[in-house]
Amino acid sequence: MLTDEELKEIFASAPVANESFEVLEIDAPWFKSEPYYIQNMDVNGIDVRLESGDTVTALYAPASITRASSNNDLNYERKITLQDVNDIIANELDNFKLEDWQDDSGALVVKSREYVIYRDGTVSNLKSGPVKMVTSNIDFSEEGASFSPSTKPVNVNATGERFTTTRFKGLKGFL
Repeated sequence: MLTDEELKEIFASAPVANESFEVLEIDAPWFKSEPYYIQNMDVNGIDVRLESGDTVTALYAPASITRASSNNDLNYERKITLQDVNDIIANELDNFKLEDWQDDSGALVVKSREYVIYRDGTVSNLKSGPVKMVTSNIDFSEEGASFSPSTKPVNVNATGERFTTTRFKGLKGFL
């Protein structure tokens, strides 16, 4: 049987528990306010450091954030339902003017960043991201505001580069 001191040593040297969480930056050219930083991990909000070095508070929003596909194929898709920000998004949608729409320039932009929160409450620097996704369709229901942002409309190849025959002349041989 282990002594109290041995048990304390085992627990003190055990690895620190941690959990990954996602912070969503939601923005659109027609938003009147700054981008919204939303997470569904801590009701008190979490201060996170962006890739620019700035620190922002990611506010809590009851949300369902699920992967619509595996990220292994570089196709980063999410299915997001925000329950308590329906009125905020609805007010921002009132600012949208159809005549300002040009291609995807008026689309809702979602940037996903992943962080790690440790048992002691500290938050890691950026673990992965930001991954830019866009969506042009928001559905409202009793469940909240639902949308499915994806890298597809912005970047067909999900690599951050657009391949054109003007830029990559060798591609003409495959057409």
